[in-house]
Amino acid sequence: MIRRVKNDVQSGVICRVMDDKGYPVAANMKRERLKEKGLMRSKELMQRVRRNNTGFTLLEILIVLALLLVLGSVAVVGFTQIRDKANRDAAKVKVDQTVNAINLYAATMNEYPDNETGLRALIEPPEDEELAKKWAGPYFEDRQIPRDPWGQELQYERIESTMDDRGVAQKPFRVWSYGPDKQDGTDDDIRSWSEENQ
Repeated sequence: MIRRVKNDVQSGVICRVMDDKGYPVAANMKRERLKEKGLMRSKELMQRVRRNNTGFTLLEILIVLALLLVLGSVAVVGFTQIRDKANRDAAKVKVDQTVNAINLYAATMNEYPDNETGLRALIEPPEDEELAKKWAGPYFEDRQIPRDPWGQELQYERIESTMDDRGVAQKPFRVWSYGPDKQDGTDDDIRSWSEENQ
């Protein structure tokens, strides 16, 4: 049994053809003709779509999560390596700037700082009035002993001037950073000299 239902939607009239179970069917077509042409009722079609489209399976979700974890770990490792290299480069720049400041100090004072005074000689004028007149510091803009990226002050040591294999005089001082492990004398120290020359 087919019945016609009219709905009034905001001053418009919608006419639908419904069967006895309340399923909409095409106008002027009987159920048999619909089946012959392969057409289905909309409710049956929706039920079939719902059965086939139940969402993601647990396996699919786990695969996606595994991929995200792999990509995330690659990104973290890459970022850590880049940050470590940047910190080492920044420490090397600080060491080089400190060497330049010490050379400038030596040019104006005619001597290098001794081990007792160390890098403080570059930020504090000497107590002797004659030497204080020659002092052109502070030799660091922020008036502080430079720190490496790991928060440690740079180290200074006055040494005897030596000659390298080519007969070139080496600087009579050393400047270095303890490096990421914050321990002196390890392989990760950033130095102003090369081991083969000292």
